[in-house]
Amino acid sequence: MHLTSQERMVLLWLLVVILTGVSVSFIFKRYPKIQKAIDLIDQGQLVSKLDVNQATIDQLVALPYIGEFTAKKIVHYRQQKGMIVSIEEIATIPGIRKDLYQKFVPYLKVNPI
Repeated sequence: MHLTSQERMVLLWLLVVILTGVSVSFIFKRYPKIQKAIDLIDQGQLVSKLDVNQATIDQLVALPYIGEFTAKKIVHYRQQKGMIVSIEEIATIPGIRKDLYQKFVPYLKVNPI
């Protein structure tokens, strides 16, 4: 059987892809914590969180799903009511939709006082 150089190259790349897939599969089975970490990243749960009591409007706007309107609502609420004591309190701020809250809340935290 005689193969052209292009055919050999395609077979070589196919072999590399298959070996890479087998290696990754083996690593995930041998070290399940790696798979869990990747799942957390995919779900957006492994992110650095911004303290809602220290955040400026600009910092809040820089986060996903928070626009200027929502950022101003959060800061205004904090200025009027004082420190936010739980992350769930943000959902009670007038003008913040519940569906939007569910999207941006993974990026926020409330540091204990």
